[in-house]
Amino acid sequence: MKPINMWTCKIKREYESDAGTHGKLFLPDGKLFSQTLERPKSHNGIENKRDDKGTLKINESCCIPEGEYLVEFTNSPRFKRKTFEIINVSDRDAIRIHSCNVITQLLGCLALGYRLERMIKHTDGVVYPLYLRDSARAVKDFEAIAPKRFKLIITSDNKCSLSS
Repeated sequence: MKPINMWTCKIKREYESDAGTHGKLFLPDGKLFSQTLERPKSHNGIENKRDDKGTLKINESCCIPEGEYLVEFTNSPRFKRKTFEIINVSDRDAIRIHSCNVITQLLGCLALGYRLERMIKHTDGVVYPLYLRDSARAVKDFEAIAPKRFKLIITSDNKCSLSS
């Protein structure tokens, strides 16, 4: 029996600071698709906690740990539509690929965008060190070309200090 070749994307992280984690998403053919934005790694060791009702509260202050993940197109209760969910992120759940402009709009998820700019004043009046542009379009374009199930590999550039 032949092994099944799964569509595989790669994120290569290039920059990490308190302002966020920036990387690039590459398609299986090696072509650059988009920029990525995540929360910083600064709190990646904090345990997730359950509230008094038993609901899991994810560690929303950190990026996704490096590794290989299965990604599936599933219903998102928060977004009330199907989005890509990154499965089996250690001790976390509901990790989605979605649009955003700044890291305060992320709760441990991964955002795509076509341009990343620095020091931009947002509509809320706050100046953000990292600002992701054309995010909604990038997510829509990615959802149109990606299969409903694929593998995602997240690594860091050697200049990016994201080791545990």
